[in-house]
Amino acid sequence: MNNKLFEFNQAAPNRYIAHFYRECTVAEFLKIILETKPEDYGCIVIFDSKDYPLDSYHYKNGKIIHNFANEEADEKTIHFAFGNGSGTSMDYTLTVS
Repeated sequence: MNNKLFEFNQAAPNRYIAHFYRECTVAEFLKIILETKPEDYGCIVIFDSKDYPLDSYHYKNGKIIHNFANEEADEKTIHFAFGNGSGTSMDYTLTVS
């Protein structure tokens, strides 16, 4: 059995789409990215199902360096996740319900 919550697969040059193995909240996603990609930096933007922005985080070197706090967004389940970038620069777009 796979213990990963998700993995990213390349969809186009420098663009990635997540495949989720089971439900994953925004908080779980953030924790995994910060722990498994400590050298990366970028932005994580969270949208609701109607494309309304709920929250965003800027991260660098395994830490959140700036966020627009919306505590409700952290516990929402992710339905889609996309990554855009290369090397250590990676931005993520999450859609939640």
